[in-house]
Amino acid sequence: MNVRALPLGLALSMIAACNCGPEPAPDGGTAGGSTAGGSTAGGSTAGGSTAGGSTAGGSTAGGSTAGGSTAGGSTAGGSTAGGSTAGGSTAGGSTAGGSTAGGSTAGGSTAGGSTAGGAATDAGPNIAFVTERTFTGALGGRDGGDAICMQDALDAGLPPNLYVAWLSTSTGAVVDRFGAARGWVRPDGKPVFDTLVDAISGRIQYPLSLTARGDDLGGRFVYTGAQADGGTSSFDCNGWTDGTNGRNAWSGSSHSSGGAFTAHTVDDCTNPQPIYCLGSQNVSSARAPQMPVRRAFVTPTRFLANGGLSGADALCAASKGTLPGTFRALLATTSASAASRFDGGLPWARVDDVPLTDAAGDMFTSPWNTGMSLDSSGVAVPPGTRVWVGATGFTALGTVSTTCNNWSALMGFGFSRDAHARITITAGSSCGASGVHLICLEE
Repeated sequence: MNVRALPLGLALSMIAACNCGPEPAPDGGTAGGSTAGGSTAGGSTAGGSTAGGSTAGGSTAGGSTAGGSTAGGSTAGGSTAGGSTAGGSTAGGSTAGGSTAGGSTAGGSTAGGSTAGGAATDAGPNIAFVTERTFTGALGGRDGGDAICMQDALDAGLPPNLYVAWLSTSTGAVVDRFGAARGWVRPDGKPVFDTLVDAISGRIQYPLSLTARGDDLGGRFVYTGAQADGGTSSFDCNGWTDGTNGRNAWSGSSHSSGGAFTAHTVDDCTNPQPIYCLGSQNVSSARAPQMPVRRAFVTPTRFLANGGLSGADALCAASKGTLPGTFRALLATTSASAASRFDGGLPWARVDDVPLTDAAGDMFTSPWNTGMSLDSSGVAVPPGTRVWVGATGFTALGTVSTTCNNWSALMGFGFSRDAHARITITAGSSCGASGVHLICLEE
């Protein structure tokens, strides 16, 4: 993989604008001190000049810069070890946009590849995106992933921030890479998750499927190295240094609205995949706006396929919790499509206010904005949860073989779909399956 060094002017302008302050690294700090916006060359500042390198663009006072930056970044109260910066590259590790392989980052300090996000200001939500380029597992460690993220953000003209790769290793959890940062949105402004707790609880609002330029990659496997809890994992392509056969890593799904966004499957490290990139400096809210809608949810318990259509509606009524209104199951029979059970009107939205489609008329014929993965109290159902559909699509009639004999039998098969998916791809599930739920829509 060829990681380009950032142009000096772009790197300095982005780092200077991001209000990056030094923060303790979750997995450790730099040797000898920390940098803010970059690292000095192998020494500490003394009265305006660095030992082993000179400052550019400002004066120092007692070891920290006052309103100025070094060549490649600004020093803050100490010195780093591991190489000198010059326009974004280090001796002993290269940076792209301030993220150093084996050294220090722009806006925080790293140790062993773990970045301290150092959340600073409410400058609006952090931008999150998935890379358009794909890579094997040989990223050059997590710092190499950070360098890719910074470069993509700069190329796309995203707001200044410290963009960090969503990657876990066997020694470093991805959730520890973002400090006190809060609020992530896609480049189109749609919220992804409000807090890291939301992320690891499967409460993904809009799937993280857009590139830094705003192009939708659709459903792709994405290297993460992280299970749904965002913790450490040994499935990490040997710390993101090895793309050879026999190494494996956790991969997420860019189409998922639940825990599968980070933990969908374990894949071979030779397979080229994109990575997720998230800003790590801002503290802001990222929630869908409230508007007039009808509610939708997935039942927290399974539906026994021999319960009949009336039994499906009864389960919806029993599962609505404190939600007002009357709910029906989105379920086909041999005489009626699922869509025919509902009239036009307001669009349907999950309980977190994310609309499944922007117009009610698109609900049964178009891909959804997100998956139907939350129950009536806002709890995400587990990854892999399936929901009964009963037909090849919402506007199609069911058959005896797709509806478990019109929802009267526990033998045979019926059609279901992934609760977390944006699109309806149905597959056969055993009518006696213990884990198939229902989608319930307000009338």
